Amino acid sequence: MANIQVNGIELNYEVSGRGQPILFIHGLGSSGRDWEYQVDYFANQYQAVTYDVRGHGKSAKPRGPYSLPLFAADAAARRSACKTTNRGTPSTFSPPTRLFPGFRE
Repeated sequence: MANIQVNGIELNYEVSGRGQPILFIHGLGSSGRDWEYQVDYFANQYQAVTYDVRGHGKSAKPRGPYSLPLFAADAAARRSACKTTNRGTPSTFSPPTRLFPGFRE
């Protein structure tokens, strides 16, 4: 796993495979390891990206409060900072606004 600085904190993440990226986001009180079996499967055809959400796993654990819009902002910043690529061209993830209608990038 690697670390990246986003929104003033360090997030722990892992990228496996090649192709169109799929971002796996774990639930409350968990970590990116939740997706271990899915990553093994999808990394054969896709670029599987997992990360530990702020306050979870090996990511930084700053004082709260935490919120879904904050987690979405971290995911968007992580995407922008890593510039995940697909055979040398920029890849796209679904915009956070589709996942969280009230979120503004």
